[in-house]
Order: sequence, then structure tokens, then C-alpha cells
Amino acid sequence: MAGIGFELKKIVRRRELSSTMGAMLGGLFVVAGPWLLTIITLVILRRWETGVSSSETLFFQSALVYSYGASLVLFAPLHYFFSRLASDLIWEKRTPEAFWYLNVFIVLVGLGSFLFSWILVGLIPLPVQDPQLFRLSWALFFAFLNGVWLLMLFVSTLKWFTKILVVFALGMAVGTAGAGLSPVSWGSAGWLLSLAVGQLGVAAGLWGLCRQAFHSQRPTNRRTTLRKVAKSNSPLIWGGVAYVLAPWFDKAWFWWTRGSGGLLPQFPPYDTTAYWANLAVIPAWVYFVIFAETDFAEVTHQFLFALSRQTLDQIQNLQVRLALTFKKQWGNSALVILVSLLLEHLVLEKSVSDPGIYLAALAGAGFQALLGIGVSFAYYIEQYSTALKASAVFLLSTVVLDLFLPPGAGYALAGFLGCLTLAVLLSRKARSLTRQIFLKYS
Repeated sequence: MAGIGFELKKIVRRRELSSTMGAMLGGLFVVAGPWLLTIITLVILRRWETGVSSSETLFFQSALVYSYGASLVLFAPLHYFFSRLASDLIWEKRTPEAFWYLNVFIVLVGLGSFLFSWILVGLIPLPVQDPQLFRLSWALFFAFLNGVWLLMLFVSTLKWFTKILVVFALGMAVGTAGAGLSPVSWGSAGWLLSLAVGQLGVAAGLWGLCRQAFHSQRPTNRRTTLRKVAKSNSPLIWGGVAYVLAPWFDKAWFWWTRGSGGLLPQFPPYDTTAYWANLAVIPAWVYFVIFAETDFAEVTHQFLFALSRQTLDQIQNLQVRLALTFKKQWGNSALVILVSLLLEHLVLEKSVSDPGIYLAALAGAGFQALLGIGVSFAYYIEQYSTALKASAVFLLSTVVLDLFLPPGAGYALAGFLGCLTLAVLLSRKARSLTRQIFLKYS
């Protein structure tokens, strides 16, 4: 589902500064739009006199962090399942059916998210000015956030990056303005409600773009299709879950063993550095969307097309080209990650409170991004079991190493072991790739 990446790549090739900057910005929001929307709004809120106590502000921030973690971890199986379902249907020229499934999943996920958070939040005392409004706002925010994640999986097939940018900008403006204008008596509940409305605006805008591009068609044999996707892609789905769960286990472990903050503890010495570290690797994901994924997708398509239509020599030549493209783009991604991390380190090295934790967090974020990009390449050539093994090494190593190592160190070493596992397994499978794929579809 690299459609928008091809469009952004065409724009970059114009070699015009304004077009290139626009493409990079479009890639940025495709990669991390919902997260950036919330972060920018928070930064603006901190500069205003809000009349909200510091303890309530801290709880509000914790609620957002835990919401993002819960949305990614709890719904990771669904995200990967839907991504595979939609990409298969789009590949088969059945995009209207994929859009129908998108609509159904959004409704189910939205209702499920709202009920889950409404019930769970109702079980805990809320240290805020307006607990009932905060509970409602939290449930709405969680529901709309999960809807946006699903829409982002689908909207990447479109080529209207400018329209996507406008949607996110309007959503951020609505959320920020609403938070600033909400009554003081609402406290942080007004902020959360405004962010929820902003996410709703983004979701509605993205859905409108999808509706403009596609019509909905109710598919036949729905149960058969869903069972087939779940059965044939289970390694992909659970590998994705392991990859998402590892960094959030790492954060949660130190929240609950070293953190403070009551009901939703945080560990600021690590949280702040982890935030900056993950911000630093966003350029690598932008590079992946615009350059690495599109190059690899093109060669993969040629290779799969050749399996049934070209000679053995031509197939083998394309297999060699596929391996070289993987090495080139994975290596380029590693270089982008390294440069980004070094630049951030030069800017922030004198302002961090614990250099050791900061360097470990940088390394961890870098290896996690590199593993994620490598796993994405493995998905393209249907090496789902290989990706699952690498992600499982990442998760299990994180769990074990966090028990003994200081914050960030276990996360970084686990990411390195995951990357090493992926590289070794893919190199072993490279020579038999043609036979594996041919036997699967023969």
C-alpha cells in the first residue's frame, strides 16, 4: 500500500525546493500524523496560562500517553489484519470492497474503543476538576484515535498528500483552539474533549477523502474471506503484535518499577529521552515511505510478475536485483537513522539530565526503526515467519533484558538482536526465494 509514496517520490524528483518540502511534510504526517497532532497541541497548551494545577496537568499527559500505548498494543492484531485484508483486495482490483470493510471496522472499533475506555475509566478515581466530563472526553478521544489509525492504513493508497496535510492542519487547529477556549471550570477535561474533537475532525476528513476516491461495495463470501486472511497471515499479524508490544513493555516496566504519579505512573528521566529519541527517527520513516518502500515495491512487483511469464535466467536476475535493492535501501535507512540520531545528539547533549539513559534511548529507537523497516521489506516478499521470528526475538529480549539492565539498555540491545536475527534469516532464505513463492502459488 505504497500509493502515496509513489506520488511523493514524483514530486521530489521535480527538484523544486517548495515541492520537495511539501512532499517531506506530507510523508511526515503519513508516518506519524495522529501522534504529531497531539504533541503540537500539547506544546501550544503549555505556553498558555491555563489555570489547571500541575498535578492535573501531569495526569492529563499520562492519560494521553497511556491512550496511545493502549490503542497501538490492544488493536495491533486488528491493524495488521485489516492492512493485509485491504492490501489483498486492492491488489485484486476490489477496492470498493476494501472500503466497505474499512467502514465496518471503523464502526466496530469506534464503539468497542468507547465502551472499553468508558467502563475502565469509570473504575478509577480521577484527580481532575470535572471527572464525568473527563471520563466522557477520554472515551471519545480513545475511540476517535483508533478510527484515525485505521484510516491512516487506508489513506496511504491515495495520492492527495496536500489534502491529507490540510486535514491534519485543520484537526490540529480545532483541537488547539478548543482547548484554549474551553471554560476554566472544565479543567483538563476541556483539553481532552478538544483533542477528541480534533481527532474526530481528522477522521472525518480522511474518510471524506477515501469516499471521494472510492465507492463502497458489499462483498460476497465475507466469512470465507476473513477466515482466509486470518489463517494465511497469522505469522504477519502476530509478528506485528510482537514488534509493537516490545517498546511499550519497555516503557511500562519502568513506569511501574521506577516511576511515580499515582494511578498512571510515569518515569520522566526515561520518558522524555525516549520521546526525543523516537522523534529523531521520523526522518527515516519518511525516507522509507518516499524512497525505500517505492523502490522495493517496484522490484518486488517485477519479480512476482516474472515468476509466471519469464525465463529462469530472467527470474534469477530479478531475484538478485531484489536482494541488492533490499541491502541498498536497508543500508540507506540505517544511514538516515544514524545521521538523524547524531544531529539530535549534537543539539540536545548538553540539556539532557542523564546522558547514559539518553544514549541508550537513542540506540533503542534507532534499532527499532531499522527493524521495522526490514520487517516491512520481509512482508513484501511474504517472509512472514521470518519477520515473526525477528519480532519475537525483539520482544522476548526486551522482556528479559529489562529485568537486569538500566532504562534503555535492554531496549537497545533487544532491537539490535532483532535486526541481527532478521538479517541472518533473510540471507539464508534469499537463494530459495523463487522456489518458496512459486510453490506457494502453484
